[in-house]
Amino acid sequence: MKKTLAIALAAVLVVFSFASCGQADAFELYQTAQSKMKDVKSLEMHVEGTIELSAEGMSIPLSTEMDIKQVLRSQTDADIAMTTTANLMGTPVTTESYFTGGYLYTSANGTKVKTAMPLEDVLSSVGNTTPQFDEADFKTLSVESQGNTYTVQYEVSEETLSTMIDDLLSGVLSQMGDIVGDSLDMDISITSYSGEIAMDKDCNITSQRIAMRMEMTVMGQSMQVDYDLTSTIWGMNSLEKIDFPSDLDSYTEQEL
Repeated sequence: MKKTLAIALAAVLVVFSFASCGQADAFELYQTAQSKMKDVKSLEMHVEGTIELSAEGMSIPLSTEMDIKQVLRSQTDADIAMTTTANLMGTPVTTESYFTGGYLYTSANGTKVKTAMPLEDVLSSVGNTTPQFDEADFKTLSVESQGNTYTVQYEVSEETLSTMIDDLLSGVLSQMGDIVGDSLDMDISITSYSGEIAMDKDCNITSQRIAMRMEMTVMGQSMQVDYDLTSTIWGMNSLEKIDFPSDLDSYTEQEL
């Protein structure tokens, strides 16, 4: 009986420390936060991203801001509303997007179209999916605590970056090769990838940041791309419904 009670008490203590993130190390915090994020059914999020392309002493900046609301009902069904403002060299372009009933509705510059699209593709496009790393993938991994909040900081190893570029871009390179033929001369590498995840005492992610640098050579032209993405998250599992525009039925259908 005493042994049973001791085991039960130990189990309770383990669950409590896991839930509150109090005694976890950096990788445990990372794992727990990512796992809890997968189980979130609804949220609101603000995303700010910048991309800077540098080549031959010239720099081309692109910035994007997104405000997102989403309610997930299953792995294939969700409601999402998103407003995106892209700014290319000082020219802002705003697009309103809605996903419901398996269709992505887009309104921009007076044009309204709808396209059948899998939920997985939509989530990828709005930044809701990021690479999931194992402990061996990190070059550095640390955690800072302040009161009841935690910030995990990491840098991905060179070996993992090599694998990432192979996995992420092999399809893209293949498609470009089909378009331009055997003359395609392209080399791409990810030279750095780091991140930061802030979470509350229960390991719920409140913000995260990704910074990545890519170097590429295309048809003999060398260039560098710096990518920075920061997202702030709130209202997790508290949003129940999204109000969509009343004219979605009037959007013109297009093939993907």
